[in-house]
Amino acid sequence: MSKCRKILRLRKFHKLKNKDIVLPDEMFDSAYHSSCYKTFTVLKRHFFSTDVKKKVPSQPSTSSSGIKQPSTSSDSSIISDTVVHDSLVKDVSLPETEEAGKEIEAEAEQPLEEGPSQVSIEASTVQTFDSVVLANVNLCFFCNKKKKQYRSKNEPLRTSLKDQFEKSILSNLKPDTEIYNETLAKIQSILSCQVYYHNVCRQNFRNQKRSLVKSPVRTSWHISREIHETVYEEICYLIEENVINRGRCYFLSYLHKEYLEMFKELSEGSDATSIFTTHYLEEKIHKKFTDKIQILVSNKKKVVAPKGISTIDDSLFAHLKDQDTLQAAAAILRAEILGIKRKKLPDYLPSQRLKKGECSTPPMISDFFSSTLGGYNRKRRNCDTFQHHVKSLSQDIIYMTHNGNIKTSKHICLGMTLIDDEDESHNVPHDSDDDE
Repeated sequence: MSKCRKILRLRKFHKLKNKDIVLPDEMFDSAYHSSCYKTFTVLKRHFFSTDVKKKVPSQPSTSSSGIKQPSTSSDSSIISDTVVHDSLVKDVSLPETEEAGKEIEAEAEQPLEEGPSQVSIEASTVQTFDSVVLANVNLCFFCNKKKKQYRSKNEPLRTSLKDQFEKSILSNLKPDTEIYNETLAKIQSILSCQVYYHNVCRQNFRNQKRSLVKSPVRTSWHISREIHETVYEEICYLIEENVINRGRCYFLSYLHKEYLEMFKELSEGSDATSIFTTHYLEEKIHKKFTDKIQILVSNKKKVVAPKGISTIDDSLFAHLKDQDTLQAAAAILRAEILGIKRKKLPDYLPSQRLKKGECSTPPMISDFFSSTLGGYNRKRRNCDTFQHHVKSLSQDIIYMTHNGNIKTSKHICLGMTLIDDEDESHNVPHDSDDDE
């Protein structure tokens, strides 16, 4: 034990590895590893001999020290190592300064009974809390390391005054939070007036905590991403309901057009053609529905089909082609209706102004319903009753597409009629129950 204490003092004097080991106050019945003992006690010669005038007092052998060494499976190797190191200590000298040499020599001559006081002082400085360890050893406040490499370069260990360090670190944290309280407690528990840190560790800590405190800023990219997520969910719902559950087939280009139209409408005119391509949509839906759908190729057109369909025959392909054409026509009509500008009604409404409503019917919509209802029968299409039906349907389509935000002449007249009927019902006198 005396030898271990001398080695420990030399390690502390030269600031070597294992200089913070705490030795027990007294011997107790316990074993140790011979490899650990050898690693701790072996020192190079120049750590012992720096002044030839002062000699380190020789150590009594293990057998004559009066203290029974713990027994291990390799007692012979330990005894031989002890003898070698004792002989080495006899031939070397103390460190340079005379005062330091006298201090170490005086400590070496103290009996074993006076050792616990020194060991207790050393043990009192080594505690489990990290901040106390940082007060005794120059370690980084954040990573608890002395050496650190950043971008293949050694990061220097910087110092800062405790008060300045506390203000700088806590300024990026929100008060009265768990992170704030933990950081404050760790800083205040440091005994030294200086705090050691790596600049890269401090910057990483600052960026990490700043992201937790500050609310994220919503940019156009965030809005566009949310719209993409919403539209993709709608496409997935269409595939799951119609392709998987009902066994229908769709052109991949059909689904892609649906995606682009929905995105354009939700983003108020933004175009995602260059970002969200047909190939990208194919990869996403194939990854999501790998075991439920398949993508076939027919006449150089990709078809999204349910499992179980091996080929696309001519009739099915013609049906899909017509479906694609109808979708294109519906998209054109919808774009035409959404492009209608509302004409605000004045405060004074003459009868002629009510007949016009807040908008006029585009000719494209009237022609579409004329062709749908009358076909190529010119005589029927020129009938007044037929034209009245076409006008009524066109105005209903405009009203429904704009969710009632644009009112045509038909819907204004219907609203006024309902108001008049309600007023008349309130003005009708009730029959008296008095017969006499």
